[in-house]
Amino acid sequence: MKLNDNIIVNSLWIGDELSAIELLTLYSFIDKGHHFKLWLYGPLKTLLPVQVEICDANQILPKEKV
Repeated sequence: MKLNDNIIVNSLWIGDELSAIELLTLYSFIDKGHHFKLWLYGPLKTLLPVQVEICDANQILPKEKV
């Protein structure tokens, strides 16, 4: 498999802000052509790249169980 096969990367973030390191991680995967899904429990203060797909983490694990 080649890196540019558009692998889906899933990540869970608990909180309302991403640091520069987390943003660099997102950009790194996107720059390699991967589809990035970020699972959240609420809105972020951090502006994300438009390519990041925001998903509701409650679909996988309800917030009250975290």
